[in-house]
Amino acid sequence: MERSPTTEQQQQQGRRRGAGWQRWAVLVATVWIQAVTGTNFDFSAYSSALKASLGVSQEALNYLATASDLGKALGWSSGLALIHLPLPAVLLLSAASGLAAYALQYALILDYLHLPYPLATATSKMTVLQSPLGLRTILTSLVAFFIVVSSVSLLFDRGQDAQAQLAVEQHQHQEVLLKQKPASAAVGEQKSVVVDQSSLRSQEAQVQWTSELQDVATDSGDGEEECNWSLGRWVYDNSSRPLYSGLKCSFIFDEVACDKYGRNDTKYQHWRWQPHGCNLPRFNATKFLEKLRNKRLVFVGDSVNRNQWVSMVCMVEHFIPDGRKMRVYNGSLISFKAFEYNATIDFYWSPLLLESNSDNPIIHRVEYRIIRADRIQKHANVWKDADFIVFNSYLWWRKQRDGMMMKVMYGSFEDGDAKLDEVEMVDGYEIALKKLTEYLGANINKNKTRIFFAGSSPAHSWASNWGGDDNNKCLNETEPIQIEDYRSATTDYGMMDKAKEIFGTLEPKGIHVQILNITQLSEYRKDAHPTIFRRQYVPLTKEQIANPSIYADCTHWCLPGVPDVWNEFLYAYLMHK
Repeated sequence: MERSPTTEQQQQQGRRRGAGWQRWAVLVATVWIQAVTGTNFDFSAYSSALKASLGVSQEALNYLATASDLGKALGWSSGLALIHLPLPAVLLLSAASGLAAYALQYALILDYLHLPYPLATATSKMTVLQSPLGLRTILTSLVAFFIVVSSVSLLFDRGQDAQAQLAVEQHQHQEVLLKQKPASAAVGEQKSVVVDQSSLRSQEAQVQWTSELQDVATDSGDGEEECNWSLGRWVYDNSSRPLYSGLKCSFIFDEVACDKYGRNDTKYQHWRWQPHGCNLPRFNATKFLEKLRNKRLVFVGDSVNRNQWVSMVCMVEHFIPDGRKMRVYNGSLISFKAFEYNATIDFYWSPLLLESNSDNPIIHRVEYRIIRADRIQKHANVWKDADFIVFNSYLWWRKQRDGMMMKVMYGSFEDGDAKLDEVEMVDGYEIALKKLTEYLGANINKNKTRIFFAGSSPAHSWASNWGGDDNNKCLNETEPIQIEDYRSATTDYGMMDKAKEIFGTLEPKGIHVQILNITQLSEYRKDAHPTIFRRQYVPLTKEQIANPSIYADCTHWCLPGVPDVWNEFLYAYLMHK
């Protein structure tokens, strides 16, 4: 008859088992928990107490320490992905994971030794374990952990997305061509900004993805050499537009996600740009991603250029398999990566092109703008090696008030040769473009890099330009302007003429800067701005919503929308010219 093993034998058997799968279980489980929650459990601080009270071997502690270190390394980055979840989900997941972490760590150790829960020995490194390990100790630590996570979650929830260091977002794989059922007549004036969730779900249900867009244009473009794509008209098209769903694009920014923030009329999403006498080449995301294989496309400029970057990301992201794409934040640089193609689509914040006091991607609203006339290298280091560059700079050179001037700094205080001039805004624009052109001519690899400059993006802040009420700005507009060749009095076409002239000086060096002439087609679209249906840092208050003359955004563009056409221009040049 077999004798039951003694306690000592049980412990030895437990140690032998612990040398195998349980150590791997500790490693994998702890790394996973800390990576998901971003928590920081420091096993090194517990090692003395564990060895003294539980008899855990140094070898086992090394496994635990390794798990902790790996968890921390992943936790500080991957854990930030939680800020993209609703706050209640963040808190619930954090609390559950925290409790699971404590339970798993100690359960595995005790199972490893086949011991009951003992009384821990107090040490200088483990003052929290001066009472028996049990529910009270766990809850005390969990409450502290819960408070910290809640505070951090609230902080990030109030901040802007661009402050995260790394955010990895995965979402469902979808098929690729949009079809939408015939839309009803245009919705009248907006009466409320409350989001009708059933309506949004209905809109999402109508979106179907197939392999490519409908034949509203040819692959090659009709008469592409002779056709001026910038001259045309907007055609209502509820079969091939929009190109994607703003509600389903995981990478959209809240400042341009109009339907998400209460805009219930979606007619603005269904207008297609039709050039006179020809067609734009049909956008094919798969072909575009193949063009970007092992390459890098960079948008350089201000928030309107970021608007175009978000549009491009939404136009291609649903073609990429789940888990094969990510968005990375690094200060002024935001990167979208498509692993399947080793392709990168970047946005770099540089609103004045040169180094300036507005270079911070968040804190840049300064009363007096200063550019450093001879400093561009810091910015250029980010984009100079890209395969395709799209520059944009217009709005930041427009006067925001009477008498506004641009301050231009030469030299540096460090070298003792600092000099500060004050010039008209448009003269500062010319200084910046000349310095940019000088740098491109001396440093760009003309055999590798293609350069584009996006034209002026018009604002629609003065409704009196089209016979409306200036107090509403562009709020409640649901139709494009139908006046042929309409030009707003507030759009400076001379700045684009100046840009063409300056960039033309690169032609003798074999460097061509292609102007994306998006100004005229955008002039018609008074209906396509976010107005009050957006979130910038925090949602608008009821008082702000009731005051559109100040708070309606008639500068940026709802997505899906007008910037999608800008990117169709870019696609056409890259693929066919």
